[in-house]
Amino acid sequence: MKSDEELLIIFNKTKNQSSFDELHDRYKNLIYKLIFNIVLSHHTTEDVLQQVFIKLFQNSQNFKFKSSFKTWLIRIAINESLNEKKKEKASPISINYKDIDNENNQMDMLLSYNPEQAEENKKMLNIIKKNIEKLDDKYRVVFILKDIQGYSYQEVSDILNLPVSTIKSRHHRSRLFIRDDYCQDIVNSIPDLKNKSVVKNELEEHLKQCSKCSSFMQRYRKILQSFKNLNVKQ
Repeated sequence: MKSDEELLIIFNKTKNQSSFDELHDRYKNLIYKLIFNIVLSHHTTEDVLQQVFIKLFQNSQNFKFKSSFKTWLIRIAINESLNEKKKEKASPISINYKDIDNENNQMDMLLSYNPEQAEENKKMLNIIKKNIEKLDDKYRVVFILKDIQGYSYQEVSDILNLPVSTIKSRHHRSRLFIRDDYCQDIVNSIPDLKNKSVVKNELEEHLKQCSKCSSFMQRYRKILQSFKNLNVKQ
């Protein structure tokens, strides 16, 4: 099987449509889900997805092979998504992650696996969704790439062309914000600039004493894992 870069070289030299189609088929699901997590609308996602691949078709010669093709394509998708989101600022849209893939019912299973906890799970999910929606773009993109798409700090750094330290800082701040509405105690125990070991110890101690936060964190991790499972990482 030819690599992404080999297919791109063939396309650039010959304008062979099958090479482009193969790249499209490899990445359309990944890019679709990334775009949706930013623009929060399936209709808009379809438009942006089309625009991303039009840009790829028109600007394929601009790829300099300084990063992987995948990283370059994700960067294009993020830029197009943020540009579209700026145009639609006046039209707030609520997130509905369980509709990302109509063939995948993992989120429904998560929310209904225990009838006694279903309402609390839904409440907690709504808090997470609401706070993701409130995040500034620079924090939301990092949170989506790291916690939902499942990329490493180094991969996110490569995609956004930012230092790893900046990515870690934005990721940390995004998580603090998402937890903010649920329990102020847990936020207060994790100031931004604290020593990591102190943060870990204080967090573990807090979770031992606060059943609300402990329960929240367990379900929070499960829901994030389901988000990851809903996204196809190539």
